[in-house]
Amino acid sequence: MAPGVGIAPTYTVSRVVLSDAVCLVRGDRHYTTDYSPRNLTNWGYNEVQYDLAVNHGCVFYKLFLRAFPDHFKPDSVYAHYPMVTPAENRRILTDLGRAHLFDFAPPAAIPPRVEVTSYGGARYVLENQDKYRVTWHEGLTFLMDAGGARFMLSGDTAFHAAQRRCMHGLLYREGWRPHVRAFYREPSRQVDIVRDVGNLAHVHFAARVLGLPLKTARTPRGVYTEHELYAVLAIIFVCIFFDLDPAKSFPLRQAARAVTQQLGKLVEAEVKLVRTLGAGVVGGLFSKAAAGFAARKDDPLAAYGVHMIQGLLRSGLSAYDVAWSHIVPTAGAMVPNQAEVFAQAVDFYLSPEGRPYLADIHSVATQPPSDQTDALLLGYAMEGIPL
Repeated sequence: MAPGVGIAPTYTVSRVVLSDAVCLVRGDRHYTTDYSPRNLTNWGYNEVQYDLAVNHGCVFYKLFLRAFPDHFKPDSVYAHYPMVTPAENRRILTDLGRAHLFDFAPPAAIPPRVEVTSYGGARYVLENQDKYRVTWHEGLTFLMDAGGARFMLSGDTAFHAAQRRCMHGLLYREGWRPHVRAFYREPSRQVDIVRDVGNLAHVHFAARVLGLPLKTARTPRGVYTEHELYAVLAIIFVCIFFDLDPAKSFPLRQAARAVTQQLGKLVEAEVKLVRTLGAGVVGGLFSKAAAGFAARKDDPLAAYGVHMIQGLLRSGLSAYDVAWSHIVPTAGAMVPNQAEVFAQAVDFYLSPEGRPYLADIHSVATQPPSDQTDALLLGYAMEGIPL
């Protein structure tokens, strides 16, 4: 009875009206016979599907963001709930505990994105930090709260520069290069070169060095399989660096934040363990050790990571800052980016233009490892990526 319906229909009239509405929907060809991939294409059919995790399944926001991409922000409440006034929307969404997900500012013109495609243009932008600021901190802060703003690559201030120097000094210690070389020279058989090598090798490397909860035979207490952990790091990377489609931005950011918060809390627990047990925690919370978290002296990469965490803790950072401002954003920026450039280099050398160099690359790769062969392989990779 409260608030009730404005026209106050009787029982019979209300059923007639609703039945007519149901018949209109069920008899509309756009909702029935024409609503298929045959007419809409697979892309179009997927594009109009609802997602119960976004606005409880409402998809009206896609129409606004597609029609006016230069005026509506991806999280604008004017686009997501256009049939209700903003003031009432704020009251309703506050009661639902979802007001923080939306922007309540009125729509306004958004400056167009300027693409920099030349080497000279990219260098000019990167060398003029006073004029061109790093913009990653917005995405990092959304995913990782206050910790993201303190990530070493999320700003141009003296604080961020000091964080970069600190991480460099703690990570790249004497003996680092041979251990990295040995890790990436572990043999593999016939595989999907991108899915099973280019993506996953960096996942395993980051997990060993940064103590990520990867589930393997070596770390059976881990939480994520290798493909799952790559997917988590990839969605973090995409949310920060490739959040370009306004209609996809809102669900992307919500999904990325959910998995980032889960991963970050696990990493923070690992950092707290290192702080408590010290050097005896090599291998970490997710190692084989059933009790005591005994040190794994046979894993030099993990030892580097523990040393790095201890150094950051000694510098005065909290476990929260180490996890959320250093480890998680570093992994999110490193793994997908390295996987991408690896795939680009492979793509070139498997193309007609690059195939003549394959024999030389194979010859260098099968030689005993040395600084000279490493430099040659690095040179081939660095040439293949831009080509």
